[in-house]
Amino acid sequence: MGSEIESMDAFVEQLVELGYRRENMVATPGEFALRGSIVDIYPLDQEYPLRLDFFDTEVDSIRAFNAETQRSMDVINEVRILPATDLPLQKEAVWKAQAKIHALYEKDVKAAQSPERKDQVSNIQQAIDAQLENGEIPSNLTYFLECIYPEKTSLLDYVSKDAYLIIDDYARFIEKSKSLEEEAGYWKTHHIETGAIASGLSLVQDGRKSVKKKVRYENVFSHFPKRAWKTRARCDSSDYDTHHDAVLLANADGESRSRPLEETRRNSYRFSR
Repeated sequence: MGSEIESMDAFVEQLVELGYRRENMVATPGEFALRGSIVDIYPLDQEYPLRLDFFDTEVDSIRAFNAETQRSMDVINEVRILPATDLPLQKEAVWKAQAKIHALYEKDVKAAQSPERKDQVSNIQQAIDAQLENGEIPSNLTYFLECIYPEKTSLLDYVSKDAYLIIDDYARFIEKSKSLEEEAGYWKTHHIETGAIASGLSLVQDGRKSVKKKVRYENVFSHFPKRAWKTRARCDSSDYDTHHDAVLLANADGESRSRPLEETRRNSYRFSR
């Protein structure tokens, strides 16, 4: 017996939440199409798009197919459909944020200094409202993440409280942080002018504040020699507590090597025949 889904409508909704775009015909990665009991989907990690044929809610067959000719190819026994975006969004959370997004654009409409600007922002506001009301996720919704997730987080928030934080070349880290803030400011100004985002969004999180929140007095700020990255060193467990996580923020001219603290698995679909 093959894998089952709750319903076709629920499956389509979840594909949208995973970042896939619905099209009439699948041509590029990140797209899916629905034709009766057949769902064509092009996962980002697959060489060819996939054709899932359902019998009611049960997967009857899985085949790869050629995107150009649309002809089916090899039979596949099992497949895992990974998200097509690094920010999967649940509709419930998006709908709750609709009022906040509307209010942000409403302020820009009232602040518009010309009829053209007012119409521009108003049209974008109405388009986003219409998409959200129809259960669709707007393509620019990632700009409004602070409306969906008010609490700001960074990589350091996923690290244990007793972790060691090592920063290579702190002065350069501060310089780069300021540079990124300036670039983000220019980017924000441009997108406000085009109406792609509302002016009330902050968008940028101060990296220096994030570090200061995590830094403890025993943290050491040091500059590592360029060649240090090419040297493997062993730490005696009697001298170092190996049960602590360690985060290395490297910004050296030499090679930087890092390993993830742990392997994480995203939401995904796994089908088998």
